[in-house]
Amino acid sequence: MNIYDELTTWLKNCPDTDSYIFFNVIPVEVGVTALTTVPNTRSVQDFTDGSSEVTELFNINLVKEYDPSGTSDINILALDAFENVTSWIKEQNINNNLPIIDGITVNYIQPSYTVPDIYLNEDTGNVRYEGRYEINYLERRI
Repeated sequence: MNIYDELTTWLKNCPDTDSYIFFNVIPVEVGVTALTTVPNTRSVQDFTDGSSEVTELFNINLVKEYDPSGTSDINILALDAFENVTSWIKEQNINNNLPIIDGITVNYIQPSYTVPDIYLNEDTGNVRYEGRYEINYLERRI
């Protein structure tokens, strides 16, 4: 399995994500959770044995209902769900409960920023909360 297979499998354990995690596609239906890549893999440090410490960015997207009037709890509950995902990830780091990936040792997964970007889909009236996260790992060369 590759790193994104394991990330999506790991993320399914979060109570505030859907049981199916979409990868690099974000359907606009309420309740969808998606993981998307960000094209910026960078090597932090290369070692003489050929292994590398790497940090990669990725996005987590949650599609939720939206109240354009702002008079109900819908919008704050959607933001709470996103914050719960971030808190869950932080807790997994503290407990060292990170994805297990062949040939890779995950050092940490953390949010790059704590407030998500919000994108309104005017066709459906739904909103997508998108947060950026980073995974740092040691990739061993065999």
